[in-house]
Amino acid sequence: WYVLDVVRDQWSSDDVETQLISTARSDGAHVLIHIPQDPGQAGKKQAISLVRMLAGYGVKIEPASGSKETRAFAFSAQVNVGNVKLVKGAWNKAFTEELRQFPRGKYKDQVDSASDAFNELALSVEWKTA
Repeated sequence: WYVLDVVRDQWSSDDVETQLISTARSDGAHVLIHIPQDPGQAGKKQAISLVRMLAGYGVKIEPASGSKETRAFAFSAQVNVGNVKLVKGAWNKAFTEELRQFPRGKYKDQVDSASDAFNELALSVEWKTA
């Protein structure tokens, strides 16, 4: 499994939307966008708004369930046996440090996002046997 890029910052909600659109354009319309939906009515409203904003792209909204630790379990297992590789970039140090400190570290958003992406990809792949 390869992590090609990570973009992180503390953005306003408008800046988050700008970054989502920019990333969608950069990735191309053929890449499915998977967005976890926060619980409650506010999460539903935000999900609808994001789908509208990303018109022209395939967007999958899925309610987040379980703790961050539970959702990170499968990704963590793959990281720990060396099956996850990072493309070299300026983001590597902050990313690996957050993974290393999880779940006791101050920050958990990158772990949560990477775990969510991993779970979506790993569970959606059709494995073929020879």
